[in-house]
Amino acid sequence: QGHTKAQYNAARCLQLGQGVEEDPVKAAAWLEKAASKGAARAQYQLGLCASRGIGVPRDAARALDLFQEAAAQGLDMAQYNLGVCYQKGSGVERDVEAAALWFAKAAEKGHAKAQFNLAVCYLKGSG
Repeated sequence: QGHTKAQYNAARCLQLGQGVEEDPVKAAAWLEKAASKGAARAQYQLGLCASRGIGVPRDAARALDLFQEAAAQGLDMAQYNLGVCYQKGSGVERDVEAAALWFAKAAEKGHAKAQFNLAVCYLKGSG
């Protein structure tokens, strides 16, 4: 019926093997459907799949785009991962200032790894 929450939940079940056999390809297909409708968590999860090559071909630029879409909606996990992309230059030119900015956005929401990475940025004087 095109319900994004159901599509996302089906994908997570397939990713984790909850109630069904794990199937990363089918999981990515369901994530794609939900992500295309603007579901931030689906965009984030699909970004992880693209960054790791799980269920879809490894594609750092696509992962970056998906993280950007989810981060723009305020999803802290996506903001953190977007910061990591900028920090490492994964799918984008390395930019420590942009990395620190995205770590700060996620850190404000209580994301522990973002708080740590932001502290490291401050310690090193980067960003």
